[in-house]
Amino acid sequence: MRSKTVGGNAPLHGHGLRPDQGLQPMWRRAAGALAVALLVGLAGCSRSEAPAATAEASLDEPAALAVQAEPTARAVQAEAGTAMDEAKVAARDASGGAGAGDTPLAPRRFLAVRHQLQVEAPADQVAEVWAAVREACGRLDCDLVSAQLQRETAQTPVSAALSLRVAPQDYARLTGALSGGAKVVSDASSSEDLTAQVVDVEAHLKNRSEYRDSLRELLADKSVKRTLAELFQIRDTLAQVQAEIDSALTQRQLLEQQTAKQFVQMQFRAERGLQTATHYNPWREVLRDAVNLAAESTHALVRVVALVLPWGLALVALGWALRWWLRRRSI
Repeated sequence: MRSKTVGGNAPLHGHGLRPDQGLQPMWRRAAGALAVALLVGLAGCSRSEAPAATAEASLDEPAALAVQAEPTARAVQAEAGTAMDEAKVAARDASGGAGAGDTPLAPRRFLAVRHQLQVEAPADQVAEVWAAVREACGRLDCDLVSAQLQRETAQTPVSAALSLRVAPQDYARLTGALSGGAKVVSDASSSEDLTAQVVDVEAHLKNRSEYRDSLRELLADKSVKRTLAELFQIRDTLAQVQAEIDSALTQRQLLEQQTAKQFVQMQFRAERGLQTATHYNPWREVLRDAVNLAAESTHALVRVVALVLPWGLALVALGWALRWWLRRRSI
């Protein structure tokens, strides 16, 4: 009796083989195919993870480049800031220096300052104090404008006056010459801003000077032939411009005198003693007013008589002469 075969394999029975021994090669083939499938799947996963990692790396590249570029940008900004600071310093140095904090210097002001002082001293020291201040002015940067001294008489008390122009830095030293019993009882100061006038005069002087120089060059130019009338016209214009320049220079000197030094006016007088208070008497005031009124009336009457008397005598003499002439004619 023959045994059956399955798929060309060895027979299951009849040769001493167990049934499970014929199935082992089939399980081995299935396990090998499963292992191959697992390896292929793992390889595919590794390939898919590699592009993802590459994409992530490509996405992170801009951030990394930005991080790397940030120090460079900061360095460029620092260099630009340094260049701007150097440009500011150069501009400030070129303009003469604006001072701390890049604050521009204020324009110079021209002020005419005046001081008026009232000085009191004992009557016997007024002349000495006056002379001491005058001598102090001669030692300082000071110009004496006027001086006046009135000695004491029976009708007027002693008094004196000084008008000076002193440099601002010497004003304190000048007032310090008030020694002895002299004291300042009144001190008034004032100032006038002449900046606009000084600027206008200087601008006018500059323009006229340039115009004068151009006229001189025009007159000295021998390459152009001009008529006698044109030459006289240029000379007249040049003379007129020169006169304007001289006038502007004089005005500038006057403004310089007013602004460079301060004007000081001092009035010196004797001290006045305090009068004791007396009891008020109205009848005494009435009598005093009556006496004053009578004196004023008498004074007015004397003036009228002195004015009328010569004319009255002349009229009397003229009437007597006319009457004598009429009598002589009637005879």
